[in-house]
Amino acid sequence: MAHPTVVNVPSEKINVLEALGFAGDLTIYANRSNVLLIREEENKRTFKVMNLNSTEIFSSPYFYLKPNDIIYVEPNKTKISSNSFVREWLPLILSTLSFLTLAAYRFR
Repeated sequence: MAHPTVVNVPSEKINVLEALGFAGDLTIYANRSNVLLIREEENKRTFKVMNLNSTEIFSSPYFYLKPNDIIYVEPNKTKISSNSFVREWLPLILSTLSFLTLAAYRFR
């Protein structure tokens, strides 16, 4: 989600898509095929994985949310790999190596 937040429902009924819209919609890094709904009823937690890419979501009993439902949208593999150590440090390492090579060549 663009802005993870608690959504106060303005009406009695809200569906998953509306809730995601109130939270700023999904980013390009959201894994739309693996959205987790956590629902607590009668002191028992239920976990339901939903696929927002499928039209079956509209007929799901979990399409409409209940009070205290939690929606978790996992990041897709692109987002996970973009946060890797190599992606963060590779530009710095290459820049440093380039600088050292130029400096060594210039001061020979």
